[in-house]
Amino acid sequence: MYQPLLSVDLTRGRIELLHLTVQRQGLGALVARGLRETARALQIEHRAIHMKGIGFNDHEQRAAPMMLFQSQVASGAGPTWQSAISLAAGTSGSEPDLGLKGLDPHDLEGIADVTFRSQCKKLWEDCLGVCYFATRGIAGILLMEAEALQCATGQLLTPQDALLTGERLINLQRLVLLHLGYAARDDFDIAPRLVEKIRSGPAAGIGLTMEDLGSVRDQYYACLGWSTATGAPGRSILKRLGLDDLKIGRA
Repeated sequence: MYQPLLSVDLTRGRIELLHLTVQRQGLGALVARGLRETARALQIEHRAIHMKGIGFNDHEQRAAPMMLFQSQVASGAGPTWQSAISLAAGTSGSEPDLGLKGLDPHDLEGIADVTFRSQCKKLWEDCLGVCYFATRGIAGILLMEAEALQCATGQLLTPQDALLTGERLINLQRLVLLHLGYAARDDFDIAPRLVEKIRSGPAAGIGLTMEDLGSVRDQYYACLGWSTATGAPGRSILKRLGLDDLKIGRA
C-alpha cells in the first residue's frame, strides 16, 4: 500500500524540480547547467554518463556502436540520433532507397558511410515533419515524399534533391557549431564509461573504444569532405551545396 504513495511523491518531486529548473531557482539552477556540471558540483562527476555534458535517450549506446557514433559525433543538434537507427542495432533493418542494410554490430568498417548516407535522408524527412518510424525501410519512399511535397507546395523535387537537402542541413548545423566555437576535439566530449567494451551478457565485447571513435569520425569527415583537423566543411563542398556565401567559424 506504500508503493503508490511513494510513486505519487516522486512524481510531485520531479514536477517541482522541473519548475525550479525552468525558473533557475534553488536546486533547479544547478540542474539547468546540465548533467556533467551538476555532477561536478556535487563531486560525483565520475557517475555522470553524459554526451557533451548532457544526458541522452535511455538506450544502451555501447551495444550498438553506430547508435553511439551517430548520437555522439554525427548529430549536429546534441546527443540525438539523426540517421537510420534501424540500421544501428543489427542486421534486421534496411533502407532500400539508399541500398543499405543493417550493420553487424561487431563490424565498424561501414559505420561512417551508412551514418552519412542515412543522415541525409533522416534530416530531409525531419524537414517534412514526418515520423521516421513511418518511413523507414520502405522502397520508393523518397519519391513518395517528394510527390507529397509537390502536392502541398507546388515545388518539384527529385529523390536526389531530397538527399541533397539533407546533406545541406548536415553542413549548416556544423557551420552553426563552428560559429559558436565548436572544435573537432569536442566530438569526443563523452563520459569514459561510454567507450568501454561491454563486459558480459549477450552484447559482451561490443562497444567503441576512444580509438575506434576517432577512426570512424575521420572516415565520416571524409564522406562529408570535412577537415579532420578542424571539423570544418571544405569550400568546394559548400559551393556544391549552394552554401559558399556562408562563413566558416567566427571569422
